[in-house]
Order: sequence, then structure tokens, then C-alpha cells
Amino acid sequence: MKNQILIIEDEAQMSGILKDILEEYDYSVDCVDTGTQGIERAITDNPTLIILDLGLKGMDGVQVCRTLKENHQTSEIPIIIYTGQLGTELAEEAKKVGADEYMSKTVAPIKMIETVHKYMS
Repeated sequence: MKNQILIIEDEAQMSGILKDILEEYDYSVDCVDTGTQGIERAITDNPTLIILDLGLKGMDGVQVCRTLKENHQTSEIPIIIYTGQLGTELAEEAKKVGADEYMSKTVAPIKMIETVHKYMS
């Protein structure tokens, strides 16, 4: 589906806020709270973009990103890492496994929208 965004975030409040912001810009947003669910949903729904938290329980965001980028069905989907875990090592690790962007959860909502627009057009 065109303009479909998948949010993989284990904090319901954070995914709810993101979903509300993105829906204001007419994006269709689906949220899951585990890496495993995110991978399954990405394969079945083929979203246009994935917003992925690094600090997931169980399978962390780096593992999820690596799995999605190694799967031929999901390898072309852009992934924005959106995390509260700041640090260049994490950013480098996320980029190494294929993340397209790395953003802090403290970023202004308009910056997130600008980044999403970049991948949705």
C-alpha cells in the first residue's frame, strides 16, 4: 500500500504519539511492539517505510534492521531508526546493518515529518 508506515516501537505512548503526528499528514500507520511482529508485518504488508526503535525487548532494533535488510522481500524498504539510545557506536552499528536514517526521540516532530517525506516521495 502506498504511503504505509510501519512503526516498530515497544512503548505504546511513543508509538501513539508518532502515529498521531504521521496520520495528520495523511499517512497510513500501523504499529507493532516487538521485533518479531515487525518483521512478520513488514513481509506481509510491504510498507513504504519503517520507523524502528533500537531498544526493543527480545530481538533488538539492530537485529530487526539486519533481518529486514537481508530478506529479499523487505530489503528495499527504507528504515528510520528512532531511538532514545544516543551514541555514535549505535548509529554506526545501525548504519552498518542497513538503516537509512538515525534519529533521536528528542528530535522536533517537524524534523521527523521532513525525513519521512524524503522517503515517501
